[in-house]
Amino acid sequence: RRAAKQRPDCRAVRGGHHLGHLGVDEDQAARALDADPRSAARTLTDAVLTSGFAMQSLGGSRPAASAEHTIAHYWEMTGTVGNPRWDLHGVLVGAASRIVLGAYRRLFGMLPTFQPDPASRLAAYDRQPPWERTVEEGMRPFLPKIREEMAMRRFDRGILADRLARFAGRREEILAMARPLLDELSEAVRQMEGIGFPFALAELGVPEAAAMTAVRNVGLLRHRYSAFDLADELGLPQDA
Repeated sequence: RRAAKQRPDCRAVRGGHHLGHLGVDEDQAARALDADPRSAARTLTDAVLTSGFAMQSLGGSRPAASAEHTIAHYWEMTGTVGNPRWDLHGVLVGAASRIVLGAYRRLFGMLPTFQPDPASRLAAYDRQPPWERTVEEGMRPFLPKIREEMAMRRFDRGILADRLARFAGRREEILAMARPLLDELSEAVRQMEGIGFPFALAELGVPEAAAMTAVRNVGLLRHRYSAFDLADELGLPQDA
């Protein structure tokens, strides 16, 4: 955000993170490929350029890639996708987005009334074994990459205490930011379902166990903060 403010070429990016800001009717665009392929191509190009400008302004892929990309990369690295027709990165990211959406909807549905207990959470942190001791068997082939990612992570008891305090003071701000984004993603998923996007794990040929392994280990696979990290810091149980 700071970079976008400093760079004049990024003014359009700061408030324009979805197609609605580009004057595009998303539902019409999703169905325009056969009827008006030029319009569909124009919409896609606008979206790709906006995403690219956002990444350029921040010097990384963070505006366009988070937990859903990490999950998709895991499926690709493990050869999990059993249906070759859908073993495409964009398709897998789309399918993972619906999984992430469900998890985030549940999390942000809990947060308005959830009362974190900083003392208990910090005590749990003190008892927590090093991550190396708790790595799942399915993740062990990726230990070199996990070590590389975790080496970049700056997290300790003091940082956790600070984040718990910040959540208490900025809960409403966090919720106000998250709700419209979740609504937007929900609408995108609805539109894609309407045109037959292969969201179902069975259609992709991805076993549920493999899918959930990726979800549980998002924080290990990539040093990139997501709402999964927020849930962990607040002390929410993993099944929540």
